[in-house]
Amino acid sequence: KIRPILSRSHDPQWHRTSDSQPQNTHPETLRRKHVLLEKPITITYEEAENITAACKKHNVQFMDGVMFMHHVRSHEIKKLLADKDTMGDITRVCSSFTFCGDEDFHKNDIRVKKDLDGLGCIGDLGWYNVRATLWVLDEDPMQVHCIPHKRSAEGVIISASITMLFPSGKFATFDCGFDTNVRQTLEVAGTKASLRLNDFVLCKSETDSEILIDTTAFYPPPTCPEHKVTKLDGGGCCQEANMVEKMCQIVASGQLEVYWPSISKRTQKVMNAIMESAEAGKLVSL
Repeated sequence: KIRPILSRSHDPQWHRTSDSQPQNTHPETLRRKHVLLEKPITITYEEAENITAACKKHNVQFMDGVMFMHHVRSHEIKKLLADKDTMGDITRVCSSFTFCGDEDFHKNDIRVKKDLDGLGCIGDLGWYNVRATLWVLDEDPMQVHCIPHKRSAEGVIISASITMLFPSGKFATFDCGFDTNVRQTLEVAGTKASLRLNDFVLCKSETDSEILIDTTAFYPPPTCPEHKVTKLDGGGCCQEANMVEKMCQIVASGQLEVYWPSISKRTQKVMNAIMESAEAGKLVSL
């Protein structure tokens, strides 16, 4: 199924290529077309640099398929995080993305195969956690530490927890895995409030979405917190359609956007540092 699509991507009537095949085959898709590529975009940071450099050379747009960045809710989140009267100073980001694969998944899915999607749950699920963190904090970590909890029969990581330390003093933690019920939470904590999402990757509805602002605080006596959670409307949309529409707008305008290949490379760099930490069993500096 892959080869006919790749051969047709030579067709001058095709302006864009969308690719969701295993990441070890992604470099083959470069055919001087605008590229919307499934994450993780490749196995190594060096390959990510080569792909994005080739796109730049041929004056075509590159974007990875992180759909939540194109949800209308994302704009509202950014506004809230910039409001120091509401959030105070951001100190940390905590997130999770898991689902429980069945017996067939753990035997046959490409995400547990070393020669197909060798980054396992870190590449498949953790990519979203890393991207959300980079997007929220707008800086790159200086150190990462990964503890792999479980591996597939071929040694691919299928459950892990990760810590990222940032130059500003902020930090982030996340866990991901194919061994737990569906969890896709994101919490951005500040000195005055926390912003929480319970469906940060895949919204539970296309008609609306929610943002939770938690301003729970301790009052005398200190063992008695006053719980206060405000639910805000983040708006509704089909984020996948918005992503494709954004790509089409860029192509139609002829004005390439450097942000998208840049954030993809930054994500890939962090992913590879996390994998290095998992195998070395120690903190890794970027």
